[in-house]
Amino acid sequence: METSGRWGEPPPGLQPGEICSDPSLGADLKGNFYLGYIIVGSANRRVVVARSTDGGQSFPRFSIPFQQGTGIEFADKPYLAADNQPRSRFRGRVYLGWTLLKFVTGGQGRDSFEYRIVAQTSSDGGSTWSAPAQISRTSIDPEVSQGSLPVVAPDGSAYIFYADSNRRTGVMSIRYSKSTDGGRSWGAPVEVAGGLPSPWFFTLRSVGSSSPGKGFRALSGPFAAITPAGKIFVAWIDFPNGSCQYSSSSLPVCTNSDLRMSVSGDGGLAWSAPVKVTNESGDSDQFFAWMAAHPDGLVSIAWADRRLDPENVKFDIFYTNTADGNVFLSNTRISSAASDAGSDGFIGDYNNLAASASGVVAVWTDIRSGPPHSIFSATGTLLP
Repeated sequence: METSGRWGEPPPGLQPGEICSDPSLGADLKGNFYLGYIIVGSANRRVVVARSTDGGQSFPRFSIPFQQGTGIEFADKPYLAADNQPRSRFRGRVYLGWTLLKFVTGGQGRDSFEYRIVAQTSSDGGSTWSAPAQISRTSIDPEVSQGSLPVVAPDGSAYIFYADSNRRTGVMSIRYSKSTDGGRSWGAPVEVAGGLPSPWFFTLRSVGSSSPGKGFRALSGPFAAITPAGKIFVAWIDFPNGSCQYSSSSLPVCTNSDLRMSVSGDGGLAWSAPVKVTNESGDSDQFFAWMAAHPDGLVSIAWADRRLDPENVKFDIFYTNTADGNVFLSNTRISSAASDAGSDGFIGDYNNLAASASGVVAVWTDIRSGPPHSIFSATGTLLP
């Protein structure tokens, strides 16, 4: 069943003239929901986490884990996860990963950005937060560290996955840092997969367009899920069979993106070789993926896909699942109408998906009727 809808109220902490973006949602075993986001539009750029104790109907309480201080540094893409693992001694703890960007002035008038992946934790339901702890190297543009995503294993170990990339050479690696003490300390970065063909941030080109740079902004991820047995699934978007055109003044313009995955069964020590998730066999684009694990160990994945449009412009939402990261359910279209992204340079940065014992819910940005964009969802029931 496919539905569309709107949030009834703006998120807490928003002042007149400000906007919020980059939402992330998590829940703990007590039924509390946590909504993380950034507020922009003023000099007071900040990361906010709001909590709901009534099933998501209202978010009356919020905290500010990070607030811009000097004006030369700010936060981007905060993702959160709550430890809802029954056997974890840290259950109820909330983990927050985000990118700290710092504006730096170089020699000969060259200005740039530094990127750091940082982690914060809360042990009191999101009321207070630890100081930001850097868990990645410091990258200086055109090298970029971005896309931090926390997930929690059954034993309470927390992982934050992210991407290191070079926007000029188009080489990317997927990495993670791990904490086994509730976020008090984090291990050195470990590589999941390296030498991947992607600049991370790119313009996904509309092939049928006469303008070579026409398209919309997209990113590579990563996306991750951990099963109750502790198996870790990590996926991302890259271009093993595609191509990118690089420029010193704008995002690389790319086409023929693929969704690929690696799996670890030993806590992240060893990873399988990347495999393509979809059964698409042409040169269309797959992007904006997300995945989640079911209680029985099945992992569901949904993504945006242009395979049904010969011009590679319109997209639909597709779904599959896997138990091992090698064999996948035949891909299923779950959107009832295509969205046309041909003339829109920004359609968001990611979608989402949630899984339960009996079903799955996918949520995405939909533009089948043109702007303004809508939020659609589709619910699926798992077969016995």
